[in-house]
Amino acid sequence: MKVLRLVALALLVASCSKEDSKIKSRLVEVAQWEDRGSKGPNAELVALLSHEDMRVREAAVWALGRILDPSTIHALNQAETLDTLPLRPAVAWALGQLAAQYKTEVPEQGLSSLYTDTSTLTRRNVMDGMGWLGGDATDQFLQIFGLLDGNPTTRGAAAVSASVKSRPRTSLMSSVLK
Repeated sequence: MKVLRLVALALLVASCSKEDSKIKSRLVEVAQWEDRGSKGPNAELVALLSHEDMRVREAAVWALGRILDPSTIHALNQAETLDTLPLRPAVAWALGQLAAQYKTEVPEQGLSSLYTDTSTLTRRNVMDGMGWLGGDATDQFLQIFGLLDGNPTTRGAAAVSASVKSRPRTSLMSSVLK
């Protein structure tokens, strides 16, 4: 996983032109904060959600989803993050990771606002995250919006998420490793 993240970071840095040294340094900082996990300065990482460069904002969203710090949920639910089209799949994924780790309604607010997104990837990530929350309202959400979605990938994610409630609650990573 760490190798994959480093490859993605290398590709992002390579996509920067020579005059983008500040952006390169920001992307490296994001990777370093992610390596420190929730022990690091997450307030500074959250501040990068409003960085002027989209690549830095997107890297920060992915990092927050991997760090799994519940104090960052509110920042991910902010309107400017949810309304930025290129960030939506990453935000839906990050909120889904937090929903899997911390069963709470706070990630649900952002997830439920993204379910009508035009991106299939965003809708699939929403369905994945909602499945970890459980409860009657979530079941209704998955049935109404997920299983009736026009895209088979989203319908499949909703069907899998609807079955999550029958499994014991674990993190996404531990369920993948089994």
